[in-house]
Amino acid sequence: MPQITFSGKCELCGKTYRKSGMTRHLQSCLAKTGLPGQPGQDQANSIHLAVEDTYRLEYWLHLAVPAATELAELDQYLRDIWLECCGHLSSFFIGRAEYKWQIFEMDELFADFQERELNTMKVELGLVAPPRTVFSHWYDYGTTTALQLRSLGAVAGNGSGQITLLAHNDAPTIDCSMCGAPATWVGPSEDDWIAMTAGLCDNCAPATEYRLPIVNSPRCGVCAYDGIPIQIVDDDDSN
Repeated sequence: MPQITFSGKCELCGKTYRKSGMTRHLQSCLAKTGLPGQPGQDQANSIHLAVEDTYRLEYWLHLAVPAATELAELDQYLRDIWLECCGHLSSFFIGRAEYKWQIFEMDELFADFQERELNTMKVELGLVAPPRTVFSHWYDYGTTTALQLRSLGAVAGNGSGQITLLAHNDAPTIDCSMCGAPATWVGPSEDDWIAMTAGLCDNCAPATEYRLPIVNSPRCGVCAYDGIPIQIVDDDDSN
């Protein structure tokens, strides 16, 4: 059986590389060009993060994240680029600690029962995820999208304080499950895996029933995800 390979685009040089070689390429590309930015900006340390879906390995990203970025900001970035559909809860899991948007009394009781530390996302990435740290992110505790993140090392930032997309997977090809033509839709079903993988073309998709567009995201076909993010509001920022 032939080995399945996944490819993606380097956002620094515009070239396409296999997933397995992208880390090595980016290290070389970053050494040559650095992060895009404005001349005269002060350099700042950033962290090179590799992100992939835990189960659907064809979906992956590389990011340069300023070390001073709070986990809440990284969570919002992941929601915007890949995850947000209905304002679901989310968490980072780093070592024995869980980081959430807000902490409630019942959360603390559950944390004690599970013997784990519970924290808010108001903490800097560089303080909790040094190089070679592997951690996870969950979005939606019902139909969960689970991501794995790896801190690959430090890179020189561009002083912007913004998360920079370094590389992004090419959109997987999904065929219509009925006729074999290129699919443009998925029809959510009781089986989440079928909903994510059984595509439908324009001719075969029922126009009068609920359907979702195929988008380049591990959230494709899940819940109400259509690739258009919504913004969630942190109560701490409303004052």
